[in-house]
Amino acid sequence: FPKSVLDEVQHAINAFDPETEIANRSRRDVRHLPLVTLDPETSTDLDQAFHLEVDGQWIVLHYALADLTPFVSIGGAIEQEAWNRGVTIYGFAKKIPLY
Repeated sequence: FPKSVLDEVQHAINAFDPETEIANRSRRDVRHLPLVTLDPETSTDLDQAFHLEVDGQWIVLHYALADLTPFVSIGGAIEQEAWNRGVTIYGFAKKIPLY
């Protein structure tokens, strides 16, 4: 990734406060759930996860998607690089990631 993208990523990580994000964006905090993925052990794009629980006679599926909006600024370097790439490209020996 270009240096501008890496710099923006580091800034987003340093500035991130989960409590503020949850309060300000009407998100549900599900960090207490023991979420798992079906991805292989070598996967590096763990952006979807689930948790199953029994509630009486029902089995409840909790499904979670990664939300990048706290980290990707509109018009920023990360967004621009994602638009330039368009998609994650998976090759035989390596992949070129979207994010």
